[in-house]
Amino acid sequence: MPEEVVANHPQIPQGYLSAQSTVISDMLSLPQTGDRELYDGMPVVQLLTSPDDLANFLSIFYDPSHALLAKDEFDLAYKLMGALVLADMLLIEPVKNAIIDRVREDWEIHSVQHWRSKVNAFAKTQDPSKKCRKHLYVEPAAVLHSARRFDETVITPMLIFELAFRDPYLEYHNLEEHILDIQSPALETRWDMFSTSEKRKVRNYREEFLDILATRLPQLRSECTTDYHSDQAFCTKYFRESVDEIFKLLLQGYHPFRLLESNKLNGLRTYSRLNVFEDDIDIYEDAICIPCGRAWDEKLERFQSDLFAEIPMVFQKIW
Repeated sequence: MPEEVVANHPQIPQGYLSAQSTVISDMLSLPQTGDRELYDGMPVVQLLTSPDDLANFLSIFYDPSHALLAKDEFDLAYKLMGALVLADMLLIEPVKNAIIDRVREDWEIHSVQHWRSKVNAFAKTQDPSKKCRKHLYVEPAAVLHSARRFDETVITPMLIFELAFRDPYLEYHNLEEHILDIQSPALETRWDMFSTSEKRKVRNYREEFLDILATRLPQLRSECTTDYHSDQAFCTKYFRESVDEIFKLLLQGYHPFRLLESNKLNGLRTYSRLNVFEDDIDIYEDAICIPCGRAWDEKLERFQSDLFAEIPMVFQKIW
């Protein structure tokens, strides 16, 4: 028998599926007629769905821990949209809830530390040889699309924040060739899934958050208070130039948390008093002292936490 025929006519035990779905039960309990379509001697239930979506639905139906719901899937909401529609149509709540709960899990983020751990854990599940932009984290537009139809509680403040800092002109395509050095610093998304009003809300959210950043970024500037060098100019200059550069990159579309994270020194480009001698001071002219380096990283961490606290407030205001 041709493979495509088998794929389009899966044989499913009637009793178990009927017990879970009153829709299927009612369809199968209709009076038998002479012209009832049969396949291999069994009644046929017509479902307007693709073989792939049906296969996904059945995989989760029979095994709620199926690999389709794994935590390393960057396009889960999109790939399981057809299965979710089918579960909703057949009134099979366990499958519907399993998909929705798994999609929600990616966007229930409670702190900047929680965000960092999720992003890092997600990155470790991806194939580093592909260097795919979309592997940086889950694609959010399909999540919003599914949530709008099935469960709006999936629309979390972090989901809208992530959308706000996606490239507003770059469409997402299902290609593995999305390499990291693409011209735009921001990730793409499926803007064709948005209504005009939703696009406007996302744009307003971004503008509101950039205003907050513009107001607060100067707080990161500080003066060096150590006596490691005569004029203490190195550290002060570094703080000033770094803050200016961060704001410039934010305006270009960089993700705020990824950008701030990348500006942490973590002990790099710092020097101690023992390193500094009059004869080799030029070696360290682009570095800052250890106390200032430590203070800078601590400031960035507090700054990120303060920004994270703004996310739900801007969400309530805009969305």
